[in-house]
Amino acid sequence: MSHRRAFGTAARRAMVAALVVTAVGVCALFVSAAWAAEKKAAKEATAPEGKGRSPTEVGTTNASYTETVGGVAMEMIWIPGGTFRMGSRMSPEEVVKKYGGAAGDEKRFQDEHPVHEVELDGFWLGKFEVTNAQFRKFRASHSSREWEGRDLNGDNQPAVRVTWNDAKAFCDWLSEKTGKTYTLPTEAQWEYACRAGTETERYWGDDDETMGRYANVLDHTGREAAKKFFEKNNVRWQEWFAANTTDDYVVSAPVGSFSPNKFGLYDMIGNVWEWCSDWYGEKYYGESPRRNPTGPATGAARVLRGGSWIYAPWNARSALRTWYSPSTRYYNIGFRVCRPPSP
Repeated sequence: MSHRRAFGTAARRAMVAALVVTAVGVCALFVSAAWAAEKKAAKEATAPEGKGRSPTEVGTTNASYTETVGGVAMEMIWIPGGTFRMGSRMSPEEVVKKYGGAAGDEKRFQDEHPVHEVELDGFWLGKFEVTNAQFRKFRASHSSREWEGRDLNGDNQPAVRVTWNDAKAFCDWLSEKTGKTYTLPTEAQWEYACRAGTETERYWGDDDETMGRYANVLDHTGREAAKKFFEKNNVRWQEWFAANTTDDYVVSAPVGSFSPNKFGLYDMIGNVWEWCSDWYGEKYYGESPRRNPTGPATGAARVLRGGSWIYAPWNARSALRTWYSPSTRYYNIGFRVCRPPSP
């Protein structure tokens, strides 16, 4: 399958060649809810169309509740319904000019256009990416393993080497355990929640320098390890691969290590890529329905959003789209869970 290369064709091929497929096994996770918070949010969710609060009105005081099973908790944040503009405010050429790249690289950002208006009902979204400890309640034998001798398997680090199929199975399992419906977010839900009312390329602004306060990306901290990794795999290092910021982590950080966005969500950009429920469609933005879009009916690959700790700065943007086969299992791919307002 042909698709965008995050560092260019040669680099992505080398990364894929260096990735190790992990096996996985079985177990059980969370149940219990803050019913008062849930009722409040449900009331909001059923407000007349167009009457929902905008993201900027909500800030970080959104309703929340916690699912708890087996001693491990998962926090959920209410994301109020609303309307937003989906897609990049920068042209593909502007992205390459600002963040670096080679001739022809602008083609990989064309799927972020056209910018289009989307209206969404309210929904619940995980405050954090699903952690190793949480995922092991579902599948006890899971290991996120390591990368170049650096641990990815800490209890509070995001679960990685998780396929789209694994992530969906986790959601199905959690639904069965709790009697509530859990899913992966749609691509539109993900971008709406990530932006949290902002129009900038990232939810904190457009500069690289302050990124280290908000996101774990390829930066000064991880530069030497990444450079060694790429060169070992015959990829010529480019200085624009690393953001001009410092986040103090070479690999994935424990979830919640950085500042949240205005909805109170952590690591929406950086740390690990996050699976979305949608099939990927390169030209889907030109034909997407305005209200509650769910992506193409069929496809060969599933959408990923958010960038990761080893990806170039152009990936650390609210609008950036990429994709992989649903059976892909990489060291920098994880997920977070979503839930409709009812049941």
